Amino acid sequence: MRTQDDMRSPILLTSMPRSGSTWCMKVLAKSGNVCAMMEPDHLDVWGVGDKGMHPHIDVDMEHGAYGHIYKKGFSGHTRRRMSISRGYLAYLRREFTQYMQPSRRVILKSVYSLANTEWIYKRFRPVVVVLLRNPYSVCHSIHRKWPDARLKPLASQGGLASRLLGPHRDLLETAAKPYEILASRLGAYHKVALEAAGRHPEWLVVRHEDLCH
Repeated sequence: MRTQDDMRSPILLTSMPRSGSTWCMKVLAKSGNVCAMMEPDHLDVWGVGDKGMHPHIDVDMEHGAYGHIYKKGFSGHTRRRMSISRGYLAYLRREFTQYMQPSRRVILKSVYSLANTEWIYKRFRPVVVVLLRNPYSVCHSIHRKWPDARLKPLASQGGLASRLLGPHRDLLETAAKPYEILASRLGAYHKVALEAAGRHPEWLVVRHEDLCH
């Protein structure tokens, strides 16, 4: 049962890439009382992506730069380098609207936070919605759009490899072809997300395939 505090808390919509999260975000953003934050946590853009674009930080660790990005995002604000683009104009429109209507509920959509959702949840207590899609479908979709995509290495992220992916480390390290590497890493993210959701029954897990019915 959702409490009154839940109805005011920001929402984190986290998923793997190519899982339908942008479509879900656009649907939710149709509400006039929503501030939609479209991936303000692209860490490589902000120069704090030393752990990769899909980082894992152990739940009890501190990471000031990473935390600052989410603190700003969940407040409905962020910063963006000035440019002449549709994205920058959309950013200005959102910032102006949030300034005029600060009571709007924030929904932060991210494809970079899936392996780190517990860290975010512990510090900011958003309502967490995990959107999952069959890893094979995700792999196929990514491979078609970006044939050379492999994602960042997972084994080099100590906590992720030792605490969450230990039994599968050999598979991750022996995958050689681009499709094998991509498939093994997406499967690992899927596993991490499901196990984290199992530890947090208050999270909502939604499957892409169910939304398509």
